[in-house]
Amino acid sequence: MRAVEELENRASSEARFELDPVRTVEAARRRRREGLELLGAWHTHPMRSTALSSHDLAGASPGQLSIVVAADGALAAYEHTAHGGAARLELSTAGSARD
Repeated sequence: MRAVEELENRASSEARFELDPVRTVEAARRRRREGLELLGAWHTHPMRSTALSSHDLAGASPGQLSIVVAADGALAAYEHTAHGGAARLELSTAGSARD
């Protein structure tokens, strides 16, 4: 990851997060001009686990990545699949044996 694009929550509740599709496309275009690719989004689940919610699944496109951080610091990554599913990805830190 080389860049982070901060987008505000357009949902009316602090218990939900919803990206503005226009701002998301604008951010993707900005990064593409820089030679980068928008891979996905990260968000927190301050009151629950890192498991994706039905809202998370419904709002994602196949191939998109989601990284979820829980209040206890737990971290999970998922790649969204067709038909509203997602596959959990294994995470490794920089400098690990896999790098």
